[in-house]
Amino acid sequence: MRETLWSKYSILTTYMPHDAYSGLRITPNIYSTVRDIDYFSEVVEKELG
Repeated sequence: MRETLWSKYSILTTYMPHDAYSGLRITPNIYSTVRDIDYFSEVVEKELG
């Protein structure tokens, strides 16, 4: 997912490996708008669907 978000949508995420889990770190910025967060949600739903 990390590679897809970056290559197709220029959304930067960070892979966070851990002993108990692994996942992506998604960190909105103080300058992120509601539209930015909605766009991110739509893209993730699209890619998972």
